[in-house]
Amino acid sequence: QAERRKRELEVVGIPNARRAIDVHLAQCKAEQDALQARKHPASNVWGTPSKDEARASAQREAALGQEMVAAARNCATRTQVLTSELETLRRECSAIGCVPQ
Repeated sequence: QAERRKRELEVVGIPNARRAIDVHLAQCKAEQDALQARKHPASNVWGTPSKDEARASAQREAALGQEMVAAARNCATRTQVLTSELETLRRECSAIGCVPQ
């Protein structure tokens, strides 16, 4: 039973947990990149923006900044959860005599 669990942790559990972290971090980066791409609005081809246009642009920038901060916070929280789960598997693996990767 312990030998089976040991193999399960080494072959499936720990590698899958590491992969989950890698996938999550890639998704976080893609989300931040997409938000960053939205941050640079098209320039006004007609010259200087009106006060209303400038105000609307500033509000969009502020909202986007808040969205980026929230996304980063969510990413960090989920990364912490996934890392904790990986560490739990590694500790279990060590306790039953396998070598956690």
